[in-house]
Amino acid sequence: MIRKVRIGQLDGVALSGTGLNRITRHPFPVLPLFFRSNDELEYVLENTFDDFAAIMMEKGFKLVGFTSSGWIKLFGKRPIYTPEDLKTQRLAVSAEDEEILN
Repeated sequence: MIRKVRIGQLDGVALSGTGLNRITRHPFPVLPLFFRSNDELEYVLENTFDDFAAIMMEKGFKLVGFTSSGWIKLFGKRPIYTPEDLKTQRLAVSAEDEEILN
């Protein structure tokens, strides 16, 4: 989809965090950040939108908005409260999601 936008075949596309990561390596507000409520998530998105829009503009894309695809639940043998806690645990992910594996 990204290639089709770049060559002008598509005018726009909805992307996941993985798709955004293929445009820029800058960390968008998706995993491994954690939010305890929709209010926290909305606060972060509202206060970072202009920064992320500028990053995407540098890459030739216009960021129109963020959306949520729902909450992701993480389960572990030990509590996971921070990204550091997550680093010590194993996750099951698709082998195609290279960005998550690295």
